[in-house]
Amino acid sequence: ALIRAMRRADFPFKYTEGFHPGPKTSFGPALSVGTAGLKEYLDMELIPPFDIMAGLLLLQGYLPKGLQAITMKAIEKGEKSLTGFVVRYTYEIIGKKGLSLDTFLENSDMLVQRKQNSYRISEMVEEAVMIGDRSCCITVKDLGDIKVRLDELLPLIFSQPADDLEITRLAMYGWDNGWKEPLET
Repeated sequence: ALIRAMRRADFPFKYTEGFHPGPKTSFGPALSVGTAGLKEYLDMELIPPFDIMAGLLLLQGYLPKGLQAITMKAIEKGEKSLTGFVVRYTYEIIGKKGLSLDTFLENSDMLVQRKQNSYRISEMVEEAVMIGDRSCCITVKDLGDIKVRLDELLPLIFSQPADDLEITRLAMYGWDNGWKEPLET
């Protein structure tokens, strides 16, 4: 929907080469199926000149109801891509039957084994705060090449399958002399 709206707004995309050229775009870290996202980001290559404010206003007129573009920023060629920058995430987790951090607090040093890597839950979970008895705000971070997998992590924290939880990504961050959201750098 976003790319289609940008095409309708006549964004001057640079295109990939090959049999099926497409706009040079790259979305930020993917969300799992069924996970909502409130602040998502996109890298795109455009042919200059491009008026960012006029483009943003035009784009907003072509977006479907419920989807909005809040801001745009030009980045320099040497800056990190979204997938190279974003390594920390904040989620709101809602449990239909309630949530408890007791299992996590008792087993935060639990070792999780993947094919070639392992990690302790406490290394990946930076903060977990209960908000009432059905909701929790959790901040997690990637550990180098070991990426956060909520379907693996949440059952260990809440003793419930991730499919039984309502998950919304609230924010993403990267490190640039402190934790910053992508458009803050």
